Amino acid sequence: MTILKQKDVDEYQQSLEKNTARQAEIKTLYKSKEGKIASIQVEIKNFQDTCDTLRKQVSAIEAQLKTLASEYNPLNKEVYEAEQALANHQHATKVKELFDKQTDFYTALERELVKQHEELTESVGDFVKLVDPAVACSKLRNIIENGGISEANLVVRSGKTNYDQCITDLCERKIRGDTIDISVGTMPVQIVKNWLQKPSVTHYWRS
Repeated sequence: MTILKQKDVDEYQQSLEKNTARQAEIKTLYKSKEGKIASIQVEIKNFQDTCDTLRKQVSAIEAQLKTLASEYNPLNKEVYEAEQALANHQHATKVKELFDKQTDFYTALERELVKQHEELTESVGDFVKLVDPAVACSKLRNIIENGGISEANLVVRSGKTNYDQCITDLCERKIRGDTIDISVGTMPVQIVKNWLQKPSVTHYWRS
């Protein structure tokens, strides 16, 4: 056994105290760091669990998106058909409203018969028997609306059909904003004039 000098004892004592104190600090720091690691590992585990949960939510939402897309795309056709139907309806309504404001066929017919009656009375009144315009118009209207099926009656009915179609075409052109020349605008009247000269029609208003 060795007996140390007091100086050495003091030095060893100081070294012991210093080093044990440092070891205590290191232990405390070590445990703190271990605790920090454990805490981080818990956070990592929680984060992984959260990520797994979020991935499952994303997968579920993606499946919902596919379902929605499979429902949405077929609706494009129905939406298009509905839009077209409404647009056509709106256009047809405008055409009808404008059509209804125009002179109807029977009014135009009687007016033209009056003109023809006046002109022919002055020129060939002594040689041609003319039927009163209102009476002639009534007879023609009855054939158009109630007459049987025959080639002559089809010719009679063609007057109103062609007149109404011409008015409809003019209304559509007006709504589209097309320019309508005078020659085109007077076509309905010209249709009535030409129609009145057909043999199947003339005997109803002159002989």
